Amino acid sequence: MLPLEIGGHLAVFLHGIMPTLAINTATRTQSVALLDKNKIMNEISWHTANNESEILLPNIQKLLKKAKKNFSDIDKIITVCGPGLFSGLRIGVTVSNTLAFALNAPLLEIGTEAFPLSISEDLKENDIHNFGESILKMTLSKFRKVKVAIPKYSRPPHITKPKNVP
Repeated sequence: MLPLEIGGHLAVFLHGIMPTLAINTATRTQSVALLDKNKIMNEISWHTANNESEILLPNIQKLLKKAKKNFSDIDKIITVCGPGLFSGLRIGVTVSNTLAFALNAPLLEIGTEAFPLSISEDLKENDIHNFGESILKMTLSKFRKVKVAIPKYSRPPHITKPKNVP
């Protein structure tokens, strides 16, 4: 873990020529947001159907297209590292790590505990709403600058035992 400056808001850290990509796949309501300084350039949210491997990158591409940006325009990446959904975190954190490496962009991680979580009545699951807005309101001390983000799952994985095959 690399230290960030203590105090101040994230908007000051985000100040730059190019935008920051924020990714949340830790909760049932998932989001990608493009942030620039103290504003949300664009945000896409969806309700997970456990198909993150099929929908995350296309949603990032839509997000960039709406903002008339390319992957090469991304300056920093923020990822929500959990605790949260196993498959969602696995995909979201892997995509964040891959993009940060490929783009040589700084990677910041933040836990779901830093967000005001709401309880969805139909699913009884924690959700992050207004993802981009919530990120911009946070202080830098909530974020950890990392070389590689590591997912934090809400419970130990359930490994299916192999079946005996004759």
